[in-house]
Amino acid sequence: MYSSALTTNNQMYSQPFCDASNCYYEAIQIDVAIDGLYAIASNSSIDTYASIYSNSFDPFNPSVNLISKNKGGCSFGGFRLAVNLLVNVKYILVVTRYDPGTTGLFSIIMSGPAKTNIKRITLSFNLPKFCPTADWNPSGTTFANQSTLGIYPTAFFIDMNNTVYAVNLEKQQILMWTNDSINANKIISANFSDSYSIFVTNNGDVYYDNGYLNGRVDKWISNTDTFVNVMNVNSSCFGLFVDINNTLYCSMSSKNKIVKRWLNDGEMNAKTVAGIGIYGFGSNQLANPKGIFVDVNFDLYVADFGNDRIQLFKSRESTGITIVGKGSSNNIISLDRPSAIVLDADKYLFIVDRDNHRIIRSGSNDIRCIIGCNGKGSQSHQISSPTSLSFDSYGNIFITDSGNDRIQKFDFLPNSCGKFKK
Repeated sequence: MYSSALTTNNQMYSQPFCDASNCYYEAIQIDVAIDGLYAIASNSSIDTYASIYSNSFDPFNPSVNLISKNKGGCSFGGFRLAVNLLVNVKYILVVTRYDPGTTGLFSIIMSGPAKTNIKRITLSFNLPKFCPTADWNPSGTTFANQSTLGIYPTAFFIDMNNTVYAVNLEKQQILMWTNDSINANKIISANFSDSYSIFVTNNGDVYYDNGYLNGRVDKWISNTDTFVNVMNVNSSCFGLFVDINNTLYCSMSSKNKIVKRWLNDGEMNAKTVAGIGIYGFGSNQLANPKGIFVDVNFDLYVADFGNDRIQLFKSRESTGITIVGKGSSNNIISLDRPSAIVLDADKYLFIVDRDNHRIIRSGSNDIRCIIGCNGKGSQSHQISSPTSLSFDSYGNIFITDSGNDRIQKFDFLPNSCGKFKK
């Protein structure tokens, strides 16, 4: 039995049962070991409804890939589905309620020819929750240095298991630190020419930029130790991101735009989602964009490097909103060539302010420097031309301190919040 709850932390969508909008939902992956007819039912005192999809679920197009939805209509009570499921097909069960904005507990019970694997679809990266007064040790420790990373490291990622990934450009290697190792204990030799960004999904597959000379984004498949091309691009990707709908985004800095490709589609070419390909300061333009972040509502955040600002493109909107930096309504802190943007669970922004050599934390009522606040340098409390940032599951911040050829770790200070929540 699978038990969970719909809460105000869940995403919302317009569910297809009774034409209700703004309904909380949970997406659950189901895998079966034997082909056959399976029964899926809810055990709940609340009015739960469900639909099941093959391969992927798009909350903006809930009819795409739909296999079945509960037949009970829009009445109170649980749901029951009877569906034929196949081995080696990813199924997504979407559980929701009829009443918009309501929450509650539910359980899922499955029966059929064999035992099934039921798990919540989770993020690939750490999304810690902090308090407004959260702080970090101003002095960092060196996680890896030039002897391991080579010169000017940029591409970097930490997954939900706290496995650390970094790229050594000189040796064309992707380095991995697993099980809290202090040394890289796995090395992936990849055929790339300058790789400026990586992203790792929760199945361990590594997406990496290979656009400079080869014009593509590649993927290393962890289960088979093989490489495949997953997207054609004509530029380096200075930011990569895979959202919860299995869509891959690339920040094409030299082309002044962001492109994306749904990975379940056979079409290898990407389409533009932000920027018009012309360097500029307009709300629909970008200037050498770098790091990107896509939240669970599919809103796109862009470190608009050349415009000294952070742009927010709401889902399916091509016009951006300046939320920090030059042109914003709350321009308390000036940015100078921001190179990365990461969010926490409460949508606080963590901005890598590259040419100011610092990290900025920005919320609705607070914006302040948290790391590197005393100027450029190589001391433990300083950074130089940082390019990317990642959280581990404890809320510690790791930074590619590119100008110092190292990765620095800055420990979260739990006492600054009382009690830290993962």
